[in-house]
Amino acid sequence: MIEETHLLKVIKEHVYQRWETACEKQPKIWEFIKKVNDESKEDFEMVLRRAAEYGSEYTKSSSMLSIVLQLLFTGIDDDCLLNEPKVFADLWNSVTNEGIASCDRFKQYISEDDLKEQMNEPSSSLILALHLYYQEKVPELLKQHHISNSKNTLYNLAAESVTQHGWISGIQAIKGKIPPNKYEPLIKKIREMVSSISTSLEEPSPCPRIPSSVDQSSQDTSGTTNLQILPNIAKPPDNMLKSTSSTSDQQQQHPSSTHSVEQSPTREITNSVHSSPIQISDDADIIQKCILTEPLKLQDLIEAGELKYNDKTLKEIAQDLVNRFFNDHTTPTTNFSKFVQACLHPIMFLIKRQQNLDDFMKTLTFAYEKMKRERATQSLSSDKAVPLSLRAFQHILLSSSDIFLRRIIMSLISKRNPVPFVEPNIEDRNGPAKHEIMASVVHVWNAQRPTLLSFSIGPCRGKSSLINSLFQSTFERHINSIYFDCTIDIDFGYSFIPERSFNVADCHGELPMDLLKTIRKLFDGFIIHVNQEYLEKNTDAVTELLQLLPSDKFQIILVRDVTSNFNEQRCLRPMNALLTQGTTPITPLMNMSDTNNSETQYLLEDLRENLLEKIKLYVPSNIDKDDLFFDLHKLLKPDYVTYLKHTTSTIKPLKKCLLGNKSELNDQSFPLYLQFTVLCKLRQELKKIDFYGSDGDRSFKINAEIFRLEHEFEQKDKAVISIVGPQNSGKSTLLNYMFGTLFDVRDGRCTRGIYGSLVKANIPGINYILLIDTEGLLAVEKADKEYDRRLVLFCLGISHLVLVNMVGDVNETMKDMLTLCADSLKQLNVTTIPQPAIYFILNQKADPNIKNHTEAINKIISELKEKDLGDIINISEHTFHTLPSAFKKERILNDTTGPCLLRTEPDFLERTQKLVADIIASAKICYDRTNDANFTLRQWLSTSKTIFETLQKYPDLTYFKDINERRQDEKLRTLIREMITATLSATERQKMIDQHCEKREKEIRDEFQAAFQIHLDDFNDRLEDYLKLENAAERIRDRSRQFLARQVTETRNAWCTSTIEANDRKRMEALVRDGAADLKDLIDDIIKKGKTMTNSDAIDEFEGMWRKKLISIKNPAEYGNVREQENQDQIGNTSLFRRAANWVRGGDGKKKERKQTASSSHTSNASLRPLPNQIKFDAQAQILHEMNSPYSESNILFMPKLFDDIMNKILEAVFDIGSPNDKSEEERKHTINLRPIEIDLVQKIVGLINNEFNEVNRELIDLDLSLSGVVMEEIHLLVVIYLTILYYNEQKKHFDEQIETLNVQKQSLQQYFISVIVPDALLDKEAGKELTTQVHNTLQRELTVTAHEIIKEIWLSQQKLSRKELQNVCDGKLQTADVKWLKDYIEKPTDIIVQEFHQLWDTIKKEIEKKIAKAKDDQKIYLLDFFHLIHAMKTALSGQGPAPTFVDDLFINPSGTTAEQNLTNKGQCMVLLLFWYFKNTKIDEETTFTVFDCIYKLTTKAVNYFQKRAKPDAGTARLFDSMTKWYKASNATSTNTISVKAAQTTNTTSVTATTSGATVTSLRISSVKNFADFLHSIISNEDEVMKNYEENISTLFSSYDKDKMYMRLLDKAKGCSVKCPCCERTCDADHTSVKSQPGDEDNKHSCNTGHQLRAFAKIKFEVTNEASLYQCHEVKDESFITINGVRKKWSEMKKDYPQWDFDASLGISSDDAASLKSKFLHVWSKIGEEFCKMYNMKFVTCNTAQPPMEAFHYILLLDSSRSMKGDRWTNLLAATNLLTQARMHDGADDRITIIPFHATAKYFCDNEKLKNVNVQAIPFSGGNTQFGPAFKLVIDSIKNQTRTAPSSNLKFIIVFMSDGKAEYPETQLTKLEPFLDQHIREFWTVAIGDNQMPLLERINSKMKGTFKQIKDPKDLIVVFGEIIDG
Repeated sequence: MIEETHLLKVIKEHVYQRWETACEKQPKIWEFIKKVNDESKEDFEMVLRRAAEYGSEYTKSSSMLSIVLQLLFTGIDDDCLLNEPKVFADLWNSVTNEGIASCDRFKQYISEDDLKEQMNEPSSSLILALHLYYQEKVPELLKQHHISNSKNTLYNLAAESVTQHGWISGIQAIKGKIPPNKYEPLIKKIREMVSSISTSLEEPSPCPRIPSSVDQSSQDTSGTTNLQILPNIAKPPDNMLKSTSSTSDQQQQHPSSTHSVEQSPTREITNSVHSSPIQISDDADIIQKCILTEPLKLQDLIEAGELKYNDKTLKEIAQDLVNRFFNDHTTPTTNFSKFVQACLHPIMFLIKRQQNLDDFMKTLTFAYEKMKRERATQSLSSDKAVPLSLRAFQHILLSSSDIFLRRIIMSLISKRNPVPFVEPNIEDRNGPAKHEIMASVVHVWNAQRPTLLSFSIGPCRGKSSLINSLFQSTFERHINSIYFDCTIDIDFGYSFIPERSFNVADCHGELPMDLLKTIRKLFDGFIIHVNQEYLEKNTDAVTELLQLLPSDKFQIILVRDVTSNFNEQRCLRPMNALLTQGTTPITPLMNMSDTNNSETQYLLEDLRENLLEKIKLYVPSNIDKDDLFFDLHKLLKPDYVTYLKHTTSTIKPLKKCLLGNKSELNDQSFPLYLQFTVLCKLRQELKKIDFYGSDGDRSFKINAEIFRLEHEFEQKDKAVISIVGPQNSGKSTLLNYMFGTLFDVRDGRCTRGIYGSLVKANIPGINYILLIDTEGLLAVEKADKEYDRRLVLFCLGISHLVLVNMVGDVNETMKDMLTLCADSLKQLNVTTIPQPAIYFILNQKADPNIKNHTEAINKIISELKEKDLGDIINISEHTFHTLPSAFKKERILNDTTGPCLLRTEPDFLERTQKLVADIIASAKICYDRTNDANFTLRQWLSTSKTIFETLQKYPDLTYFKDINERRQDEKLRTLIREMITATLSATERQKMIDQHCEKREKEIRDEFQAAFQIHLDDFNDRLEDYLKLENAAERIRDRSRQFLARQVTETRNAWCTSTIEANDRKRMEALVRDGAADLKDLIDDIIKKGKTMTNSDAIDEFEGMWRKKLISIKNPAEYGNVREQENQDQIGNTSLFRRAANWVRGGDGKKKERKQTASSSHTSNASLRPLPNQIKFDAQAQILHEMNSPYSESNILFMPKLFDDIMNKILEAVFDIGSPNDKSEEERKHTINLRPIEIDLVQKIVGLINNEFNEVNRELIDLDLSLSGVVMEEIHLLVVIYLTILYYNEQKKHFDEQIETLNVQKQSLQQYFISVIVPDALLDKEAGKELTTQVHNTLQRELTVTAHEIIKEIWLSQQKLSRKELQNVCDGKLQTADVKWLKDYIEKPTDIIVQEFHQLWDTIKKEIEKKIAKAKDDQKIYLLDFFHLIHAMKTALSGQGPAPTFVDDLFINPSGTTAEQNLTNKGQCMVLLLFWYFKNTKIDEETTFTVFDCIYKLTTKAVNYFQKRAKPDAGTARLFDSMTKWYKASNATSTNTISVKAAQTTNTTSVTATTSGATVTSLRISSVKNFADFLHSIISNEDEVMKNYEENISTLFSSYDKDKMYMRLLDKAKGCSVKCPCCERTCDADHTSVKSQPGDEDNKHSCNTGHQLRAFAKIKFEVTNEASLYQCHEVKDESFITINGVRKKWSEMKKDYPQWDFDASLGISSDDAASLKSKFLHVWSKIGEEFCKMYNMKFVTCNTAQPPMEAFHYILLLDSSRSMKGDRWTNLLAATNLLTQARMHDGADDRITIIPFHATAKYFCDNEKLKNVNVQAIPFSGGNTQFGPAFKLVIDSIKNQTRTAPSSNLKFIIVFMSDGKAEYPETQLTKLEPFLDQHIREFWTVAIGDNQMPLLERINSKMKGTFKQIKDPKDLIVVFGEIIDG
């Protein structure tokens, strides 16, 4: 039975449902089935599984009856069916012919109670099921004989009768109810039917086999599989595929062949044997009985013994086989056959491991003979068994194998053992051919060395033993068996290193003369053994036989068992003429049976030296390989030789093509290579077999609708085990020994790179084990330690368990490599396997006892754990294992330079098998830790590819020598970062920006360069100190220096750019600030002059000054000459666009080379169907002509349309209408937001422009045109101008905002001016109102600052927001969204992304506005406190004296001042004092105020008044402090404002408040004269100020978004607008992370979140018109796709879009990729039909396998006359090559005939496959032109095909190409014309030039063809492209 796979579970569920459905109308039967399921679960599962595995083979024609029978007769289980395969068929046959009563004959298979119940109970399930069966059969039969259903009861009555009594008795029982004339034919028919059924089963197919493994005591549940069907090219001739029983027939067909070839049955594997007893007469019959009836296949070899002998030695395996043989009580014949077949499994197990089989045979024979002696009573007589021999087992194994497996087995045997060459003809011992040549030997024959044949003349014992002693061979010693009667083995010496210089063949028994005649040419020398006695008595016979030997070949006679009276001369004389070579043709040898005798040993050594010397001298070393195989092939069957030649003729040209280093043949080689690899896999010619354990497909006869498993094999779970180790440490050998793999093994670099092999696991939870063999580490030839580290890290990343194979101990280099790679594993972050297990194999140990190495192992463990390796991988004594050497060396003689025999060590094999069990258990533990219930091969390959690409992308993972270097590097990098961060902090950044932002751009760059160079020098000095302290290696030093320089440079560039951008704004703001300061200076100048005015004059004067100053700010050029610096400063405002202009021109401001049209190289990447040259020329001329009127909309290339498209995309990128929730739809239509014009936006726009250019150029490329550099540069320039205008408008808007800020200050300045200039101006009310206004404005400023901080904080928290993140969110909604949303997401994805962003943005905005509102509420408290304090001051004024003198009473008059001065100055001091109070500053008698150099102290009244007032809230104090600072900042902008001490020289009016003589602040103020009126004015404005604060100070985000945060985030959300050309999913790469153009090499477009279905891009399959449900990463490189009308291979198409990284989505996990695919498929199920209707596609939910292209037979008639010489012939060959390549690329299985013709015609190829044709070799003939001969060959080709292959449905496509003058081929065309309708699909006439067109058109008309006339030879390619399309 096959194992419990996912597929089997699905089928079992389906079968169970089918049973339930079938029993809907039979509840009693269904109740019975459920009862069995509940009470006998094991029996029920057996029947259910059997039905699932074998389908209708057990369900028969009535599934219900079959189910009931199987559930009742539980004795017919799998074991029973193995021994009695026909028992169920017999039961079925009996019940369905003889009725219920016949069940009694099968009572041994059913319990007695159940049988009675079923037969006696009328309503039993068996009777009901049988009655149902007959209810269908009986009426059908009666109707055939026109017997009606009399009284509507006859049919049912007949069915009941037949159910009880069977057909004959049942019908006889109702004879009276049927008319006699109809009864007699009926009963006759029934008797005939029953009679035929009694000799054959009712069903046409036999009862299925229940495979079992007979090499172990327990049943093996592994199934058998079918070998893949081979293509015709690799298939042997039909008569080679017959069963072995056809041997005699084959011999009769080939009477000339005296020896039969080995048979080659190719049926399905089974281990069944003949069950019927046959009388055994001789060995041949017994051996014939042992040969399997159905041949073994590769699957059997692969699975033989694997993971079954883990805990067994060879002795135990042999003993188990023998014990089962002697304990089996079946018939002796069957018993011995089963024993032999069971022995084949361990033999195959051993040969896979290239073992010497003689060791196992000795063990098996010993156990067998010992058991025979112990059980003498049970021993088999000689007529029931044959003696055990390796030759017999080998022959049975080869005879039981199919033709493909024989070749592999023969090859494996030859590695360590002699191979059979001549074997007894078991099939036909009495026929003319007594022996058969083992044809498989042809594949292992070593033709590089001569072969010597050792044989005897007459009886001669011990010759095999002698040859073994002389040449270290392992020929089997003679036993009494047909396998030692005239049979031959050959030892090819493959186990010698270096290889032995000759091959040795050994003949067992006497060699017949006829056989010697047949094989003598194959051998290059002969060693003849003859007994002394026989030689002396039969000299003539010996001479006669020697005459058969070639006289020119080496011969030596070894006379055996000589005695002292041996006369050499007398024996030599008759043979003297024959023995022409050698000085000692006869070598006498004494009896050498006692090999322990020293004299015998001396003689052996002497003979060996003598023989080796003579062989060296007289046997030629150069063998004619062709002659050898010619002679060998003559011994084989002609059919087999034909098969070999056909295979060779197929492989040779492929091999030649592949090995030829001709780049021009690459295109042709690639498809051939694919075919070659397929051929190699099918024919098993490679040693690297990569399909171990493959189950193959079973044919289940159930509805295909129950499952759609495209990749059944992918459902298998796999554990991965890899091996690493130094070169020549035996890695491949170890895997071969452990798992039976066939990895190549030899000295040196036998493995290059990485190889994989699958083996069946046979363990719960894991179906297969993937074994990874790797290239040797530390190889001298490669000397690339970084490559070694990558190899180790790759294996750690992809494996559940890694074997570290070492010769001896683990050296330091390997320790360092492992620790480094294990540490890198943590950083890899792409592996899905946590903590792989690592086993250390200490190989080739002289003492393999691990207990003796405990101390050394513990030391290794300790050292590895010291390097923290134990945290990553499990290291313990359990993970260390020791192994002996796999081979034992034995030399011939004592010559250390000679060949050395490598004998396998059984101890190594047994130890590796025990190791396998431990390794698999550990791998299973690691596998279970992965938490991946379906770790399939596809998943593993995806992960492996990701890891491989990661290793390439991040070389640092394996750059370092060891883990210490890495940690040292990491430490140094951390130190560098800390050093840079500490010095170049955020504070320093802002400081430098503030310090330099007002300088010119060049000055900024120079300043930053100088400053950072100082930093870099300092950093370098500090770094050198670190390097010395760390004692860093030189390459770590270099890396650290480079890293430091790179970090400093990047930081400098970033800071410099920020400073330059700040410079632009600063310069503009300075204009406004300087203008306001200048105005204040003018006012101070007037005041200083003491000038007085009336109120109206003061207002007029102020307004005049105001207007002039605004004009000077807005138009500085109108007031004096403009300085050069100012000009340069204005130019600096456009620095961003100067950089952008350079960027779009190529980065350095230089214009790139331009071309008006594309070069011819474009054609190489164009479609396989290029446009005709004439069309290109016409289109080019038209486009160039249209340039004269570029604005005509009918132009092919309408440039305004291109520019409009570009501008629309730019507008979309630059402008936005805002959040849909901000305003109504109508309002948003009139609201346009401008994105900040920054470098990121410019970068994005440049990418959009270049993408548009690329799209246009891809359309123009087929016309050999492209946009000129001039056009592209002009468009770029226009865009730059447009962006500059936008930038100007943006800066102007900011400028206007600054002017508006200045306008706000106008009233304050005016009041200040009037209060000072106008005498006795009472402005206290205005001053009070102004103060409340300033408090209100300051609160607004503070709230603005707070809001900006809030927004900045939120901005920083949203840095990860991007299109990619939002796209992931949208992808998550695909399975729940409505249809409209899904459609919009596919068609307008950016709109959906924006919607999703707005949903997210609403949350963000609400959070911001909530925080701003809270800040506003907090500040309101300060405003309330201010008014509360003002009220308190107003109240406290009562009792303080007259209000007009209150201010005067607060200050002491300084000496020397007038009353007028004091009145003015004290009013100003009062304002200062008030600010002093609100700032919560201490007020006492020491407080002084200085106004115009007059110092005023406070009176006691003033101190008492303010000290008694409540202290302002801390927030209120901060508010007034902020007001003061703001005033101070405003004053600081004036270049004329300095301290009071300089007042005499600066004309400045200043008021300074000091405490204890210290200057605290400077503040410009107006005067307060009547404090009561001042306070009253403030209080009267309270309600208005509070109302303004509540209503006019906004908390909306939009009021504070000075940095355009919303626009920036929206821009990030929208991302790139370029769509994938393959699936049209919008690019989600973050192009802002790299400062280069989108689409550049380091900033490519990609679909990082995964591609969408290509169907959404309107892509469909060509043949089926199905919408393509593939994603871009699923498209194979060799697949053809069509984009924008261009059809190419996907690998070539990707080159046309270098701006795209189509594989970026491979970075996502396989699970995420699968999830995304399922979501898109769900979307497709919802909206796919609508898409298909819109775009004329076929709607499917799963793409069907694409049907192959329709195949045709092309016949090409190619004119090769002299007029075709040169360019015409070259282009014709190119066009022909295009046709063949294109059709092969399309996968068409075409045939082709090519007929070059001139005056004569001949075939270049006839009816060949396209891949076999080399078009370039078509010969050019020259000469005159005649059409008739060519058309005659066409007729012959069509007739030949229709005659030899009438079933072929290939239609002919005839292409007739000519340019010459010739006669009209009337006769030939008349004969060809009848084939037009039935056989000829198309006829094409291709005429080149202007001559003879009427003649060629007449030919074409006659053939009803398509006529093509061309003038330019290059257009031949175009026409042939049309022919391809049809």
